[in-house]
This record gives sequence, C-alpha cells and structure tokens, in this order.
Amino acid sequence: MVSWSEGSSSSWDDESVTSQLHRTIPCYEWCGIPHELSSRYLHLESCLMQVAFQSTHTGRRFLACAKEKAEEKCSYLEWIDSEWSVAMQFCMGQLWSMYGKENEDIIRENLNLGEEKFKIIEEKRKMEEELRCFKLDFAKMVADKEEAINQLGSAWLAISDLKEEIEKKKLADHGCTNLH
Repeated sequence: MVSWSEGSSSSWDDESVTSQLHRTIPCYEWCGIPHELSSRYLHLESCLMQVAFQSTHTGRRFLACAKEKAEEKCSYLEWIDSEWSVAMQFCMGQLWSMYGKENEDIIRENLNLGEEKFKIIEEKRKMEEELRCFKLDFAKMVADKEEAINQLGSAWLAISDLKEEIEKKKLADHGCTNLH
C-alpha cells in the first residue's frame, strides 16, 4: 500500500507542473495503475504512478491522469514525495544545468561536424566535376593525337610514294641519260 506523506499535494490546474509530466523515468517499484487508489481524480478512474525526471523534481513520485490521448487527459497531479530539501534542489538544478550545457556542446559539435561534412561534400562535388571535365579533355586530346598519328601515317605514305616516284624518275632519267 502506498504511504501518503504529509508533504504530498495535489493539483488540478497547475500548468507548469503538468507540462513536466511528459518527462518521466521508469521505476519498477513505482509504476503502473494503482487500483487501490481508484477515484482519486477528475475521471473517477485509476491514476498513473510515475517518477519525475525533470529539473528539481527528478526522482519524486507522483500520481497523474492515466488517459493516453492528450485531448482526454486532465491536469491532475498529486505529489507522493515531499519536496526535496533546498540543498537537494540546488544539486538537482546544477546537474540539470550541466546536462543542458553538455547537450548544447554536443549540438554545437554536431553542427560543426555537419558544416564540415557539407564543405567536404561540396569539395567532392567540385572535384568530381573537375574530373569529368578532365576526362572529357583527355578523351579529346587522345582523339586529336590519334588523328595526328593518322595524318602522320598518311604523310609518311605520301612521302614514301613520292620517294618511289622520284627514284623511278631518277632511274628513268638516268636510263635516258645513259642512252644518249
């Protein structure tokens, strides 16, 4: 059976408290729906046992509306544990502050890494574009070189043919000169 401490309190309309209800942690000793506590709140049904996990309330047990749909939930909240001492609240506040700073640092680092990744991806894209242009230029250069080699081969054939003709003319001229 739940022991109700004198520090327990209930609330039906405290917006700041109900906005914290979504931050809870699992606790096997204090969870679920306590059927022996039925008719404790607005719906006259069982409430949900939860453990807070937010700000200076971390670790405090409470009862809240058990409805699952947000539009059906009421703002019922009843603290089972009394408020932590000032020293404990200060420590909890410091821990949450450290946690928040650590999260900010992680987010900042992730943002910096994301920016670096974006720069690297952009650089990669530029290099790929340069490589594509280089490949096109290289292919054009190879084609031009092959054309030049073909023309050189044709020129060599033409020169060979001309040399043969010159030799034939020389022989013919030499033959004619010898006859005279």
